[in-house]
Amino acid sequence: MIPTTSIQLNEVVENSFIAAVMLGLKEYFGSVDHLRATVSRVPVAGAEYERIYLTVYDTVPGGTGYLKHLLKNPHHVFDMLQKAVDVMADCECQSNPKHDGCYRCLFAYKLSRYANTISKSVALDLLRGIVADREKLTSIKSLVDIPLTRLFDSELEKMFIEGLRQYASKYEIVIKPGFHHSREGFFFKVGDNEYFISEQVLLSPSEGVNVRTRADFLIERLDGNQAFKPIAVYTDGFSFHRDSVADDFLKRMAIVRSGAYQVWSLSYEDVEIAFKNKTIETGLSEPLGLQKVLKGLKCSLRRETRELPMFDLLLKILQDNSLIPEIRKYGLGFGSIVANTNTMSLATIQTAVEGFDDYFDTVSSPNWCGELDVQGGCLRCYAILDKASFDKNFIKMILILRDVSQDDDYKKSWHYFLRAFNLFQFQDALFLTESGLKQGIYGPLFSSSHLIPEQTEVAVQGDWQDVLSVVFDDEIKKTAAGLIEQGLRAPDDVGYELTDDTGEIICDVEFIWFEEKRVLLRKDQRDNENYLINHGYEVIKGGE
Repeated sequence: MIPTTSIQLNEVVENSFIAAVMLGLKEYFGSVDHLRATVSRVPVAGAEYERIYLTVYDTVPGGTGYLKHLLKNPHHVFDMLQKAVDVMADCECQSNPKHDGCYRCLFAYKLSRYANTISKSVALDLLRGIVADREKLTSIKSLVDIPLTRLFDSELEKMFIEGLRQYASKYEIVIKPGFHHSREGFFFKVGDNEYFISEQVLLSPSEGVNVRTRADFLIERLDGNQAFKPIAVYTDGFSFHRDSVADDFLKRMAIVRSGAYQVWSLSYEDVEIAFKNKTIETGLSEPLGLQKVLKGLKCSLRRETRELPMFDLLLKILQDNSLIPEIRKYGLGFGSIVANTNTMSLATIQTAVEGFDDYFDTVSSPNWCGELDVQGGCLRCYAILDKASFDKNFIKMILILRDVSQDDDYKKSWHYFLRAFNLFQFQDALFLTESGLKQGIYGPLFSSSHLIPEQTEVAVQGDWQDVLSVVFDDEIKKTAAGLIEQGLRAPDDVGYELTDDTGEIICDVEFIWFEEKRVLLRKDQRDNENYLINHGYEVIKGGE
């Protein structure tokens, strides 16, 4: 399989990869005039991408045995690809920045007629990524079992940066790679405002974020403007995030509730719109009477602005930060209408949304409460309006996504949920899911004492308390209680991502002890168990 999905595949990637593989075959076997290569695309049901395969076949009837030899041992394939890397890296054209390949290396294959779409730098990047992972090889039952989550997420992140470049003329954007405070990323100017975009930024309790998370990007102003809070950006593909909405938005709520950051969520379709002249449904279903309420609030957020695609609206905000207080007024107006729709008592909402006493305790009297079903009932919105909050320009809102039974409209509801978070995060809002409520995962949002189950009587001291304050999985808490009872010291890190020498993420683990080379895995991380054991790690299975 080509190490890319259809969202990033283009003529250059396709032809460069074919030419590189054929170069490797030539170096490995000698003459390969009888071998051919073709690319095939296999749609993935319900996904935004296709799986891309390179098929190499022998035109000699009965075959010459070349391909059979390669398949005898997977390391033969790695050896063949390494030969291609070596030839390209050592070629004379490598020293000439104007040449991205030549007839002594990559253009030698029959694709030379496509030389203008063959790039040695692209080919080297693809092949080096493969051969660097030769020790991570694992057996699978079939091609469809190849996991693509990290690959897709990585390519969607690349699309985000490229999307900024696509909008250069529309929003007066200048973007260039660089370093800021020892972090690699991009200097980014839109209009008169200058920012730095960092990639893969860890946010944890040390930054005031109760639930540890890694943002795809963090956008910070370079002029030190204290009124602008850095924006944590997440790029989500529906096919990989449809079943993790509860966890995704627990983390994003924790970021917003820290008071130090803002969050912006973008779907694949939101990012794709920068590349294709494509129309997607962008607006929220607004309640009747909203325009009149917004006029009373002196909200200047025009309909055409609030219905912009999320990528465009983000750029508008970065271009003009004064849009943020107007979006806040919009949320206040929207919530005020909901609070006076299908009115009910505060106690009724508390019964419907149990386990949030700390949240409801801040509601003053008198108050007005209501609810609104949107997206055919797939999403429920509660609003609580009291005078003290209204005077401060915010309202309490609770949005609940019905994610347990996912019908044909679920993707549309998920998109609505992402957009609602972006627009309503400036209120005192909760973004919950049915599955998250059933699992009881929301404790860390309000309490740093959300540690281990009540029935556990083990004393928690020192560093273990810091560790457990960011753990919300009950099975992991029980396992941690057992480790404490055994006298094990607290782990060095939580939610740690192991990387190789190139910085590529190999796998993630729940706990890690560096000196002991010990890790603890959640159930959903156990696919990595054999790899970790083979590399000398002691593995503890959470929940056992």
